[in-house]
Amino acid sequence: MRKFLVALLAAFVLALPDLAQQENITVKKFAVALQDINLMSMPTAQSEVLLTVRAGEKMEIIRDLGLWLKVKASNGTVGYVRKEKIKFEEEKIISAPQPKPIPSSLSSSTQPRPSLKKFEFSANFSLSKVNPSDFNADSDSLNKVFKGLLNLPSVEGQVDHYLELLDKLTGGEAEFVFYPTEKLGLGLGFLIKSGGTDTSSTLTETSPDYLSMTYKANTKANIYAPFLSLHLRYPVSMLTLNAFAGLGYYMGNFSLKYDYSYSDEPIPCFDYLENLKKSTLGFFGGVKFQFNLTENFSLYLQGKYTAVKFKNIEGDYRSCDGTSYHGTLYNYNVEMEEGLGTGNFTWIFPSEPSEPDMRNVRPAEFDFSGLSFGAGLSIRF
Repeated sequence: MRKFLVALLAAFVLALPDLAQQENITVKKFAVALQDINLMSMPTAQSEVLLTVRAGEKMEIIRDLGLWLKVKASNGTVGYVRKEKIKFEEEKIISAPQPKPIPSSLSSSTQPRPSLKKFEFSANFSLSKVNPSDFNADSDSLNKVFKGLLNLPSVEGQVDHYLELLDKLTGGEAEFVFYPTEKLGLGLGFLIKSGGTDTSSTLTETSPDYLSMTYKANTKANIYAPFLSLHLRYPVSMLTLNAFAGLGYYMGNFSLKYDYSYSDEPIPCFDYLENLKKSTLGFFGGVKFQFNLTENFSLYLQGKYTAVKFKNIEGDYRSCDGTSYHGTLYNYNVEMEEGLGTGNFTWIFPSEPSEPDMRNVRPAEFDFSGLSFGAGLSIRF
């Protein structure tokens, strides 16, 4: 126990210089009146008397002028007194310890950083340029789903017949993005795209019957997809560049109404390809240019490429004559009447067609890959 007390005392003694260095000790000199004296406005006996300093009153010395002292009285009045009428006293003034300055390297690291917004919600409207064709059609064939339903070769007095049905989709998407770091984000969203059109064409045959045929078609396509995405943000002043890529589960819903009428039988007959549905995985990637209006709000422009293709599409067929069945969409060529050549079709069959006059029979594939451009608003919180 005795050794412990000796060690504790030694440690205290060693610490005393450090403690002394922490205190600021100042010795200040004051002038004390030996008797009642006059505080003069100037260091001359003929100057104005400002006030009378009572005996024993302390005055702060401002300047020593030889025979005179410039002093400040206890009430704050500044004037001059004769040196022989005062005595000097010293007083120790101990001020509070001054804190040691914090090194800049430490102070900067301990400064609180502004809170990082972890979540972002964005929504946009976009226009997509797609190629909804039969992906595996012959490269030189004009038969493409929703892009040339029927093509009759040109013969004397006959015009080519095309049905331009669909090549654009409009819609939008909404997305929540979580940013575990300042630049890396994980997103979950949903998109909706739709399109459709009406088209018609008339074919006049130069034959003794002068028969004319009118074709009309109405198509609709709807695409829905929940998706996951990865984001990389690069803030640059008021602009943020956001590169993203992801995977979506695309659900397609399509329909086509096709009718035709002849000049000698003007009442049209309708064929319906409806409830065409298919789901598949697709990929996308693109960039956003975000214009930061405030810390939490930004407007953005987006460019995006999507790669998605629907295979083995099933749906229903029904006609005005009462025929109806469920089947798969096929692409095929068929020999027309003599002199008319080959017609190209995409149609629903209950099973794989194998009629002798059909050529290149294969399941149709819808390729809805393409570019989209959009504009939207994002909110960070």
